[in-house]
Amino acid sequence: MEYGFSSQEEFEKANLPKEEFETLTNLCKTIEEKYTQIQTLKIDTNKKLNEHKLLEKEINPTNQNKDDINKELQNLQSTIDQLQETIGSISKELEINTQNIKKSEDKIKQLEKKKQAFQVWVKLNDMIGSSQGDKFAKFAQGITLDQLIYLANKHLEILSPRYELQRNTESNKLLDIEIIDGFQGDAVRGVNTLSGGESFIVSLSLALGLSSLASQKISIDSLFLDEGFGTLDSDSLELALNALNQLQSSGKMVGVISHVEALKERIPLQIKVEPKGDGTSGLNLIS
Repeated sequence: MEYGFSSQEEFEKANLPKEEFETLTNLCKTIEEKYTQIQTLKIDTNKKLNEHKLLEKEINPTNQNKDDINKELQNLQSTIDQLQETIGSISKELEINTQNIKKSEDKIKQLEKKKQAFQVWVKLNDMIGSSQGDKFAKFAQGITLDQLIYLANKHLEILSPRYELQRNTESNKLLDIEIIDGFQGDAVRGVNTLSGGESFIVSLSLALGLSSLASQKISIDSLFLDEGFGTLDSDSLELALNALNQLQSSGKMVGVISHVEALKERIPLQIKVEPKGDGTSGLNLIS
């Protein structure tokens, strides 16, 4: 038969009561659940066992024993101690280096202050320092020349405002004098470009400036000129005489020694030297 029973009677004998059947069914179900739990527990246990093996392998990958591990730990501790000593030594060196840097910065600041204070001496050495003393001589002469030019320009402003004197700024010509010509757009001219009359005016201003420089607080009210007026053309002579007239107008007594006839008409008071024919000469006052 299909279910393995030979007869209906045999089937009926094998047929269980309902209550017993249900009891057996529940028992089978409970057994299956227990089996499932046991299988799940087995899987979890195997998984944890594998994880434990892996962790143990990471902790002791070479399967060292406890003594080897302790020895290795001692070596590592010794290395750590040496590194700590090295760190301490380097830290001490860094501290000393920081102190040295601070000292160096303080010294640099002191040197900078000394350098700034020394600049004036460096500048002075550049201006006048030399083993022969020639730079100092030129420096002193330059100061005197500047004062002379200043005083001469004060006289020149009265005699002929057209001109002004200045000192040459070239390093090899510091003691040379130049002329500023106001009628030529303040062009700077060399003294070798001056005409006879211009040279007379400039020379007269310098002579007056020199007298002011030499006299200081002493007033010089008399001036005698033996300029060689015969070398001047008519325009230059006129320029020179106008300058002398301005000097006389300012209160100075001006004396001129000259043989130029044109001066006779311009000088009201004259002392004329006339030969007597016997090798002697006489003086005549002409007013």
